[in-house]
Amino acid sequence: MFIKALCTEAALNAVQRRYPQIYKSNDRLLLKPETIEVELRDFMISVKSRVLFLNLTFVFIYVCNSQSWCPHLRVPQHR
Repeated sequence: MFIKALCTEAALNAVQRRYPQIYKSNDRLLLKPETIEVELRDFMISVKSRVLFLNLTFVFIYVCNSQSWCPHLRVPQHR
């Protein structure tokens, strides 16, 4: 599942790099898919953002599990 998400994110990075106006316009844009090339840098951007997201998720879960101010997010402990 991680590989699929990484590839999808890299493809979206390539589209945005080739057509930066795509996220700034409400109009339908005519794109030429053959001009979009997914490059190593698109994957690197995806990896960096994914690692940051996973690290932040880990910290959030750790803090919530160790503090009394987040009881509704606690994962039940199996014994």
